[in-house]
Amino acid sequence: MTQIELRLVPAPGQKPEFLAILEPLPGSPPLWQTSKVAQIVLEDYTRESWAMDTAAKWYTLQFQSIDGRQKLPGFQNYLRERKKSAFGKFGGDKVIVVPHKQMSSKTITCRVANLDALPGCPIKPKTTTPAPSNPKP
Repeated sequence: MTQIELRLVPAPGQKPEFLAILEPLPGSPPLWQTSKVAQIVLEDYTRESWAMDTAAKWYTLQFQSIDGRQKLPGFQNYLRERKKSAFGKFGGDKVIVVPHKQMSSKTITCRVANLDALPGCPIKPKTTTPAPSNPKP
């Protein structure tokens, strides 16, 4: 099974901190299992509508923590009490959102969508800029 390290930026400008080692639950879509993602960093929190946009094509992923540290229930409580969602990049062109509404304290449900499908999302896809050419005189 694919394992992914989940990290969380506690406040803007700070380094990401360990939150959990995740493993997809049986039945997770292939997006999770075929991604080359080894780490997800949740960069910030939001209450903005783009994170709950139902018009965008979202992939729902469910995972469980397998590290035994029991940090996910506290993280879920934090989101629920503040009615916020956490978000970060998933690969180079997707965003992952962990909503404050969760079905269980033993698993985490998140949503993944392409960045270009979410107007208003503060994360921008990585762009590659061509290397400057140095013509020889």
